[in-house]
Amino acid sequence: MNLRGIWQSSGTGNDEMIRSLIPQSGIMILILILCITALFLFKKRKIQLKLVGVIILLIIVFIGLMLYHLFWVAGKYQADLVPGYKMFIPLLILVFGILAYRGIKRDENLVRSYDRLR
Repeated sequence: MNLRGIWQSSGTGNDEMIRSLIPQSGIMILILILCITALFLFKKRKIQLKLVGVIILLIIVFIGLMLYHLFWVAGKYQADLVPGYKMFIPLLILVFGILAYRGIKRDENLVRSYDRLR
């Protein structure tokens, strides 16, 4: 499994692509671009909050697609899933996205409370 797809390895050295993962690669690149954009929108918290919400949604879609493909391959080819540390990276990205959303929301609430005092 790599960025281009899921491959079946044969004993002769000729690998065969089982399933293309181009859409998932595109989603990951989009998530990366949106995360970098969200970093530079620190003065526009409302836009940043919406952007982080979109990022969280894309991460959930990515995790769902990856689980679908993993179970599809495991079912069709009677393959065993060997969990590795790379499988948990999207979950960490999701957790950090949720933490970022909560932090931006708290900042926005703090700024609103100071505006009421003026």
